[in-house]
Formats: sequence, C-alpha cells, structure tokens
Amino acid sequence: YKGPVPKKDFTPEHTYIFDDWDKELEPITCDTSYYAKYKTVVNQYKVFWLDSDEKTILHSNTYNYGDLPVYSWENPAKPQDNKFKYTFTGWDKEPTKVEENQFYVAQYKVERLAYKVNFDANGGSGVDYVSSKYVAGFDVMMFPTFMSKEGYKFRGWVDKETNLLVVDECLKLVNP
Repeated sequence: YKGPVPKKDFTPEHTYIFDDWDKELEPITCDTSYYAKYKTVVNQYKVFWLDSDEKTILHSNTYNYGDLPVYSWENPAKPQDNKFKYTFTGWDKEPTKVEENQFYVAQYKVERLAYKVNFDANGGSGVDYVSSKYVAGFDVMMFPTFMSKEGYKFRGWVDKETNLLVVDECLKLVNP
C-alpha cells in the first residue's frame, strides 16, 4: 500500500492514531478488503484556576476527558490592602467533568476595613479626647483644627508611634 496514511476523525473524548491494517498486506489475487486499525488515545485538557482578576493563573493541571477536576492546593488568598479585607469563598462555578479546557475564577468576600481614630489634645485645649470609627474608603474624617496650647502653634496631628505628622492617604483624612 502506497497511499496516504488513513485518518479517523477525533472526538472530544478520543484521538485515533493509525496503527496498522487488520491483516498482513499480501499480493492481491482476489477481491479483498483491508481495514485500518487505530490506537485510541483519551484526549487531555487543561484546567486553569485563576485569581479574581481572571488573568493570574494560580494553578493549572492536565486532565483526561471525563475526569472531575479538583483544586488540591492551599486556598488562594488575596492580600488585604488599606481599605479592604478579602476572604476566599470558592470558585465562580462548581467543577464539572472535563470535556474541554476549563477555567475557574476565585471569588472573594470583600469587607471594608474600619479603623478607630483617636485625637488627643496632649495638654492643649480645643478637644480633650475624641475617638471615632472610620470606615476605609467610605468616610472622610476631618481633623479637629481648633487646637491651642500656650507657647505653641498648632501644626497638625502626630502619629504617637512614629512621631510623624499624619498625612495618611489610605485613610483619606484631611485637614481643612
């Protein structure tokens, strides 16, 4: 036989690779038929586990057609920023048997952070002590500015731990 290699169309489940003929090729002396034999290979597909941005690949695996993908790594974590805390809640859909490449996107519960903000006159007058709750990205807190202390000029508020003038964009605190 000197013709093209026989081909069999693939299915989503299998790819077929020509293996041989069903019997030895011999000189033809009568009507005869030869049937192609194929190796059957189970198709494999990629499953991608993506972060919530739908671009970052957390993990990927190759699965055989019909397998049920399982996420077998530590649950993804999205770092807290200065406004929000993120808690992984699961995937955008339940895993299904693999019949093609699949994508699953991490889902997070988003919680606004709340901060306690204290203003202490530190021996001055205008405010003895004020404490209030600030919800990041939602509230705009005004610094008390009517402060006075004998022999001093009020220049702003200082972070007690760092001894630096408070200019904190993450809290969106403003001094009018």
